[in-house]
Formats: sequence, structure tokens, C-alpha cells
Amino acid sequence: MHDVAIIGLGPVGLTLALLLEQQGLSVVAIEQSTELHQLPRAIGLDHETMRIFQGLGLADAILPSTGVYCASEYRAADGSLLRRIVQAPGPELLAWPPNLTFIQPELDAVLLAAARRAEAIVLHHGVEVVDVVQHADGVTLAGVFTGLAGDERRPIEARARYLVGCDGASSFVRRTLEIPSEDLHFDEPWIVVDVILNPGVELPDLNIQVCDPARPMTYVRTPRDIRRFEIMLLPGEGVDEMTTPERIWSFLSRWVRKDQGTIWRAAAYRFHALVATRWRERRVLLAGDACHQTPPFLAQGLNQGLRDASNIAWKLAAVCQGRAPDSLLDTYEAERRANVRKVIEVTKGLGRIIGERDPATAQLRDAAMKLAVAEGRGELVRQELLPPLTGGLIGTSKGAGKPAPQPWVQTPDGVARLDDVVPRGWRVFLSDDCTADDRLFAAARDCGATVVRIGSPHHDGHTSFDELAGFKECDGVVRRWLQDHDAAVAIIVRPDHVVYASAGNAGALRAAMLDLAMLLGQGCSKALS
Repeated sequence: MHDVAIIGLGPVGLTLALLLEQQGLSVVAIEQSTELHQLPRAIGLDHETMRIFQGLGLADAILPSTGVYCASEYRAADGSLLRRIVQAPGPELLAWPPNLTFIQPELDAVLLAAARRAEAIVLHHGVEVVDVVQHADGVTLAGVFTGLAGDERRPIEARARYLVGCDGASSFVRRTLEIPSEDLHFDEPWIVVDVILNPGVELPDLNIQVCDPARPMTYVRTPRDIRRFEIMLLPGEGVDEMTTPERIWSFLSRWVRKDQGTIWRAAAYRFHALVATRWRERRVLLAGDACHQTPPFLAQGLNQGLRDASNIAWKLAAVCQGRAPDSLLDTYEAERRANVRKVIEVTKGLGRIIGERDPATAQLRDAAMKLAVAEGRGELVRQELLPPLTGGLIGTSKGAGKPAPQPWVQTPDGVARLDDVVPRGWRVFLSDDCTADDRLFAAARDCGATVVRIGSPHHDGHTSFDELAGFKECDGVVRRWLQDHDAAVAIIVRPDHVVYASAGNAGALRAAMLDLAMLLGQGCSKALS
């Protein structure tokens, strides 16, 4: 029996498989298609996602497939500026650009190659799962191997302690569990077009949201010579009619002519806002599009799915390895569902601005937004639109639920991102102002946490529970984070790099660790008492 079975090998399923294997679990992963999807879909990554790939050792392989995520300008029908959404200013909080564009087929290929190299991951492509049966100690999957066209269909069976459905918006797992979705009331038809520009053709180095009630459109600068266009379909327009090459080039004529590029793909989509009402049914969990669908106006659909994978991976590892009770898995839905719902509401708000079709309402919108621009309120920072996690295994101190900073630090060999020189798992970051005693280190040992002082010179390049490892950060991102969140001395960070709690003094730190120990059901409460 495997520890975890995964159905669906898009980027969420592949990333989850790799995270689980990295933490010592055995994985069986099943995908109905026989080959990777070769056309682009998602186009945006953010710094939390790049940190996940960094932890898997894949960031360097993925970077060549990425590009700069330009500022986005919302423009009225006459071209006047309504709003700008920009990157967070430097230094980089997580040691990665806050946002990047990317080419999904290349990302998928990197993830699949890594999964094929992993000894503890068994991959089955060309298998259609037809039944899921839960038992007291696990889950049995019944499937049919279809292979390539013309191959004989034959049955296949797999067993695992837990199952995660990462099988997309039409999820077989979700339908089998009869889990309905909450409709957040956004349903719009759009055409998505990717164009490969001819050499020498120049288009704007920014993203543009055309807020024209006659035809809302989006232009995005994606890597290399690829550009994305999104075009709203109007009532009465049929997909077949509106996706002919002639019609598409007519839509794109304000930016690019037919002789200046090639259409890579054009597809019609309905931009939905849906969240599954349950994300767990005993030993079966859902992740990615299987449990939420997000409109694309903040480029968060894939990123939210990868946050699902990061959130559930360390919890599944802790449960399967006997380090935490099964109830820890309940915190996955408690944290992620509410967060995704808030992200979708933010995204819907952006979509309503872009897609307003009533000319009179659009005129009022334009006037209000132009006034905000004139008063200096017309610029938003993209990452500040995303809410922190709450509930579940998240404390209540200031900054809890946010991604923990990752500084560049000095080491004997030069500079490095902190995650590359500190062990994975729970961490306690101390500032120079925090006085740590032996009880803190005993508690950290019992909880499986690494204690790191940020600000002190690096000692010997090794982190252990018997001595404090210190790193001098290069840009002061941790120091500023502590100041901004009234956490003068320390933060406790979860294995998925989410802040569990912050502390303004050593006593508050010890209290937070005691609370954590009780929640995890581990023995560090004794060391703190």
C-alpha cells in the first residue's frame, strides 16, 4: 500500500507528488492522458510558488521558462488611465520576484521529468479511474488502462492510505464524492488567444486591461515573443463563429496584424468563480481546480492550487509518519477554503471593473477611478491584494498566516537564499534582541524545529539543536518584517513557510510554542513548562 495516491498530473498533482516524496512518503500518481498538454493555459507564477519550486530544487530549471510580470494598466475606452497594479517594491520579501509570467508546457515538462526521476513515485499515464472505495485504513482505486489509441483496455488497481484528487474542474473525485460547489456568481464567456510574434515586432512592455463596455479585452506580455490576449464574448456571439482566424485577427488589430505573428492557440472559456463545499471526505482530499475555480484577472488560479499542495503535503507527511493525529488534515480545508474564497472575491471585483458592459455605469466607473488617479490613489500593489491564511493551525498574533520572509544571507561560500542553508520543517527565527535559553532549544528539539538567529554573523554553516545557527541577512527583510508586524524578537514558521505566530518578547515566544505543542499533540509542552 502506498502512503498517498494522486489522481491528476497537471502542475498541482505533480508538485504535490514531489513534495510528498521529498518528505519520505511513497506515492502512486494516476493521469488519464498519455502525454503532456502542449498548449499554454496558466501564465502567472508568484514568489510563493517559486519558493515551492526552490524547495524541490527545480527553480533553476524553471526560470528559463519565465519572464517579467509587467505592471498592469486599466484603461478606459478612450485609452485614459484608470488604475495601475504594480509589483511590490524591493528588496524581494521571499528572495524571488513577486510575480513572473511563464510558459506552462515547459513548466509541466520540468515537473514530470522530476517525478520520473523520483524513486518513491509510481506514475501511471493513460489510466482512467472509474471507482474510488474508502476503507478504515485506506483507499482503493479501480482504473482502466487505455494507453495509446488502439491499445487493449485492461483493469488496474492501486491502494493508498490517503487520496488527493487533483483532477481539474470536472474532477471525477469530486463528483464521485457527490461534493457540490458553492457558486460565487461569476460566469463570463471569453476567448483566450496566444500569439507568437515575428522577429522584430514590438508590443507594449506592460499589461493592459481595456475597460471598454463595447468589448472588454486584456493584453498580457508573456515570455519571449509570446503575447496573450483575452477577449470577452458578447451576448448572442457563438464560439465557432468568434474563434475563426479571421475574427481573432480582427479583434487583435489594435495591437498586431496577421502578418506580424502566428496564433499559437485560441480557445473559448467560461471564467467561473466556484468553491467546493467540502475539501475532505475521510481519507480523500481535493486540491487545485478540483475544489476551486478562479477568474484569471489576478493570475492566481494555478498559484492557489500550488498553495493547496504545499499546505497539505507536510500535513500528510506528519500524519502518515505518526508525528501528528489524523485531525491535522482538517486544518487544510479550514485554512485554504476561506482563503481561496477571499482571493476569488478580490478577483471578481477586478473582473467586474474590466468587464462592465453598461455604458452609463462604465462612465461613472471611469470618473471615480480617474479621480483616484488624480489624487494619488490609483496605484495598487499586486501582492497586497492577497489575504493571509486564518483559522486552522494559524495563531492570532500580528503577521500570522502570511508567508514568512526569506532573506538572502551571507554564508562562508557567498550569499544564498535562506531556505537553501536551513533544514526543511518547522523553524523559529530569532532576532538579535531575543534571549534564548536551554528550554527554548529543548522545546524546538521536541517539536522538530530549527532555531535560527537572523542578524548575527554566520557561525559554521551547520544548524543543529545543540547550538544556535546565525545568519547575517543581506537586505534586512526579516528585520523590517518584524518591525512592521510588532514582532520585535521572533516568528515561528511552519514547514510550508507560513508564519504560525510572532512574538514581541521571549515570554510571548515560549507561550506561542506551548500553544503549538498542544495543537500538534507532541511532547514539547513538557520542555516549555
